[in-house]
Amino acid sequence: MNPSSFVRWGSAGLSATALTLGLPLLATSAPASAQTAPSASPCPSASATPVASATPTATTSPTSIVPGVVTSLLPTTGGGSASASPTATTSPSATATATTSPAACPTVTPSATATVTTSPSASSTITPTAPGQDSDPISATVSPTTITPGVPSFVRATGRPGTLIELVAYSRPNTKFAVVRGPSPLDADGQLTFRITPGTNTRLFVRKSGTAETTSQFVVNVRTALSLTVVRNGRRSYTLQGRILPRRAGQLITLYRVANGREILTSQIKTDSSGTYFIPRRFTGSGNFGFLTRTGQTLTNAAGVSNGGKARPTAIF
Repeated sequence: MNPSSFVRWGSAGLSATALTLGLPLLATSAPASAQTAPSASPCPSASATPVASATPTATTSPTSIVPGVVTSLLPTTGGGSASASPTATTSPSATATATTSPAACPTVTPSATATVTTSPSASSTITPTAPGQDSDPISATVSPTTITPGVPSFVRATGRPGTLIELVAYSRPNTKFAVVRGPSPLDADGQLTFRITPGTNTRLFVRKSGTAETTSQFVVNVRTALSLTVVRNGRRSYTLQGRILPRRAGQLITLYRVANGREILTSQIKTDSSGTYFIPRRFTGSGNFGFLTRTGQTLTNAAGVSNGGKARPTAIF
């Protein structure tokens, strides 16, 4: 064999073998296609497995490939053509590199996708609580919201069974809240009803005992209770009188005569120190008449009307 040909074959064979086994090249010239094959794969570490199966001669230990052992690899070629052997050796290497690149890269892609999809799952398990917000809120309703003294109003609270609650309120002329009922636990259905009978306008709310959590505030308007009776003193002489609750001196009372659904102002007077009023009247004619009295709204009470707004029938003679 020509020595020069021997040297050319040895360099090309060594370069092809190094490419096949994924080893760095020696400082010898090699075909351009063999040098660029490793850089074509974005995942070089995975290209060793398929290449080794494609080239059986790669079973020789890669650590023995040094410049002094090049002649030991020559007999394995069977003395074939120097130009054909390097070509046959490098072709599987290039093919294997192109084939394993898609296989290695998709393996990484699902891993990245799985990481992204698990992030929303972790965040969805967190339930943030806003400042001042409780996981077991309470609520309340009030009915009726307008009453007269002595008539009850009901405050119904709801929440988690067993929760201790308090009714906090003030009634005019006071303006400072205080606990007026409780603490009391909600029943097995998570409900509790407070019965209240305030005499003046009242503002209230329900609070979870020992906390700052409260329901909305409610106002219960309390009408002035106003009575009206008629006393006959003599012929066409009568006294219309009554009392207000809560009792208050100086409350203005207006007397109306009711005719055909119209209210006609007849007289005005103020209550005495006991909250009682007297309106004496002398009539010029006889007949059947209807009367009622009204009082205006004050700071402590809503406006009131006698007999629930129904005119009191009176026979004048």
